[in-house]
Amino acid sequence: MIDRVWWIWQMLSPNERQFTSKAIAGTQTFLDQPPSANGTLDDQIEFGYATGPARPIRDLISTVQGPFCYVYL
Repeated sequence: MIDRVWWIWQMLSPNERQFTSKAIAGTQTFLDQPPSANGTLDDQIEFGYATGPARPIRDLISTVQGPFCYVYL
């Protein structure tokens, strides 16, 4: 259900919350532990050996574009 909450949040202001630097905020680690740089849309997400190569966040930010293709009604 977390992806549905994400989608609802994005749809409240889609021009600002999809594909812009405002879509993400904060550091690359939870609670900045250990300390890390701020995250960007170009940071890579690792899925492990079973799902293929790493992808940049910008490719995964939308449920209707990129590798995903679904919408909530």
